[in-house]
Amino acid sequence: MRYLIPWFWSLLLLTVAGYAGCQPAAVSSVPRVVTRSFPEADSVRSVADGADVAEGVKFQVISGPFGDLGYLAEMRCQAKSGSFLLQVVLDRNLVIENIAVRQYTAQRGSEIASSGFTRQFVGKSASDPIRLGRDIDAITGATVSSRSMAKATREILRAAPRLAAPVDGTRH
Repeated sequence: MRYLIPWFWSLLLLTVAGYAGCQPAAVSSVPRVVTRSFPEADSVRSVADGADVAEGVKFQVISGPFGDLGYLAEMRCQAKSGSFLLQVVLDRNLVIENIAVRQYTAQRGSEIASSGFTRQFVGKSASDPIRLGRDIDAITGATVSSRSMAKATREILRAAPRLAAPVDGTRH
């Protein structure tokens, strides 16, 4: 009898929840780094002609309910003792809106994922040097990771005009 009562209440709770229209929340396929810059973003898709990977950069279009908003570029980077995934959100003019470090596997240098470091990249474009000691301050003890992130960001911005497909279908 002792086990019957909790089972009964669990069944009753599930039944009431089902009648109340409770359902699990939908899982968004839009990465958090994108929704921080574009809260209205509802999808991320490959570039129209399928040429979404060049020089190790995976390039995708960010869309919202009223059209394309910008781009998401991803690149796997090497740190001193591991790797990380760099995600760069660009606006339609190919200016960095947000940047994030994911899947950091190295034992040291994870401080490059901190907002204090990543915010240095916001507002940068291909015309900026993006070099340690010039316009980007490295993190002490994470120099290799800092350098790798700056280099990858330059490569992404260099590849972006070739990969970006504006709304009118022409390349930048």
